[in-house]
Amino acid sequence: MASPNVFIRLKYYKSEDAGLNPDNPIYAKKIKNRTYYSSNQPNGNDYMKYMDNGSKAGEVYDYMAYAGNEEKSSGVFGKDGLLSEKNKKEIRRMLRETKSVIWDMIISFTEDYGNKHIKSYWDALEVIKKNFPNFFKENGMQDDNIIWFAGLHENTDNKHIHICFFEKEPLRIRQNKNGLFYHVGTMKKVSINDLKVAIEEQMNGNEYAFASYRNELMVQAELALKNHNGYGDRALRLKLKELYRRLPKGRISYNSLNMVELRPLVREIERILMERNPYMSEEFKALKKDLEKKDIEIRTICESQKINAERYLKKDKFIEDFHRRIGNKIIRYAKTFRDDEENTIRKNQQSAIRRKIEKSKRLRLFKETARLTREVDYEAIDIFTEYRQKLAEAEYQRLVEEGVIEAN
Repeated sequence: MASPNVFIRLKYYKSEDAGLNPDNPIYAKKIKNRTYYSSNQPNGNDYMKYMDNGSKAGEVYDYMAYAGNEEKSSGVFGKDGLLSEKNKKEIRRMLRETKSVIWDMIISFTEDYGNKHIKSYWDALEVIKKNFPNFFKENGMQDDNIIWFAGLHENTDNKHIHICFFEKEPLRIRQNKNGLFYHVGTMKKVSINDLKVAIEEQMNGNEYAFASYRNELMVQAELALKNHNGYGDRALRLKLKELYRRLPKGRISYNSLNMVELRPLVREIERILMERNPYMSEEFKALKKDLEKKDIEIRTICESQKINAERYLKKDKFIEDFHRRIGNKIIRYAKTFRDDEENTIRKNQQSAIRRKIEKSKRLRLFKETARLTREVDYEAIDIFTEYRQKLAEAEYQRLVEEGVIEAN
């Protein structure tokens, strides 16, 4: 079994207003720790000072000061880069005054992995900026309501990032209680697992942020679309006609319960449309193979972290999303055609007009078949483009990290 490359440790310290009893030894220690992290130590030896100055002769300082020591790390930083003395002073003031929980997180890396992927505080900053907004969201917090500062510790065998964060304002509502409240402190275990996997994916260059395939895909897709002629596809017309006649009333979509029986018919129409565009069909197969390779990498990451990989795998989610989006496009066309037909029939009751309607209906079905073919192809282009952009970015990041090319 592979060893994990990313480790996370998270602790939190509540406000003294949280009902902690200073006479209880356990709570007394928590209060002392809170005082240390909130830059409220009487002797000034707090968390931030440790970040600036490091550890000297038994003295204990804070993270913010520790990061400013060039022998220890690159510098203390926030979302906009290195913090000035004015920035540090302001954060210290906020730490002393806040009633929010204060969190202390350490993200550490195995020696070889950290040395390979974390070259400077900029790399650490990108890790936090990329992954923390989703981490906060998973725990019911708003990224723009969080103050954080961090330092990259580089003078040990295992590089690690220290992050301290807290909420600006209380925004949470509690049942049967008036007013707004801060987060209670406990973070979801699954969110921490998600964070570890996301960080390792990012550092491995597997973010699926795509782009280099887009131009060629669009050129080839446009050539394929120009060759479409929906008027001659009898099989497609018959399937569309069957679908619109069987569509249930009310609100419908590909995943709705009232479409369960018709879903195979929608998939059959999708199959016919894909066969009409060989380029899209081959692209679909190729992209599935690429995503299978990425899923193998993700499984390796999750195996090393002893995390169930299923929630992070990409291929099945892509296929499901593809069928849903194409299916909804087909259903919308069929529903629009059915609704228009019913309205026309209601307005024209005479038999002669009905014969004319039938003729018009056949002609319109021919035209709508061609339109649907084009619309589904465009939808497929959008889906393939999204996933291809992500795969291309993975390759770009790898080439940058290996020094083959320079980052733009």
